[in-house]
Amino acid sequence: MAKAVRKALSPELETIEPGTLRSFRWCRHGYPHALAKWHCHPEYELHAILESAGKVFVGDYIGTFQPGNLILTGPGLPHNWISYSDGDKDYPQRDLLIQFHPDLLKRSIDIFPELREVRSLLAQSRRGIEFGLKTSARVTALLQEMEQASGAGLIRRLLEILEILQQADDARLLASEHYTPSFSLDSSPKVNRVMHFLFENFSRDITMAEVASLVGMSDSVFSHFFKPPFFKQSSGNSFVRYLNTLRINRAAELLHSTDLPVSNICFEVGFNNLSNFNRQFIQRQKVTPTAYRQRFLDTLQQL
Repeated sequence: MAKAVRKALSPELETIEPGTLRSFRWCRHGYPHALAKWHCHPEYELHAILESAGKVFVGDYIGTFQPGNLILTGPGLPHNWISYSDGDKDYPQRDLLIQFHPDLLKRSIDIFPELREVRSLLAQSRRGIEFGLKTSARVTALLQEMEQASGAGLIRRLLEILEILQQADDARLLASEHYTPSFSLDSSPKVNRVMHFLFENFSRDITMAEVASLVGMSDSVFSHFFKPPFFKQSSGNSFVRYLNTLRINRAAELLHSTDLPVSNICFEVGFNNLSNFNRQFIQRQKVTPTAYRQRFLDTLQQL
């Protein structure tokens, strides 16, 4: 039974077909979409966001995204983008991406030694790499050009993109250094159901029993086996830690995007105790909510 539950909480494995006479896959899709889920695959993926804002999950990293977000993920690294809900609004042009198999680049590097410079970029992508708006603007333009390109024009743009990413000075790694991705060929969509439910409801009281019933588990089984990749096995109550991480991330957004008092933000994101909110915020952000907001305001004044 334990083995089956572990499989249920794995990211879904996506099977990617580049298409006829294509060495890599180019894709544009909206949100919601069948491809927008917690998943992984053996290919590298370069993913640009064109519209909406929300939460991005890469390995054990949880952050925010907005138009201009550009992330490179390595083989087997789970990832997902969940847009903030705005009624029944859809985002038909949200995602623009390319996916290419490691063998493609390995063979290319064997033939063209000049491509060896991208090896470090590819090695770092095992943790996920986020690029700043300067790099994103250049790369996204090339990704859009690919829609109408063909033949050598596609390869030229792919090589240009890799060169830009390799030389980028506005990149940062996302997943922790010791994060080890894993997935199962038999993995199920249950983890997506849990993640989306918590993301949509973290601002209210949520019991473990409520979430456990959502995926057909007892409280004890869910508590023991809910080990999302965002926490190590020894981290204690992973469910509570994951829920608090979502809440603190949202609180940080509200602190620098609104002038709401800290006490209001505390209850807005789902905490019902101000002292606990402050303690959880300091634990994750290393400063108090008030100091976090002031640091952001000081940064703005320096721009």
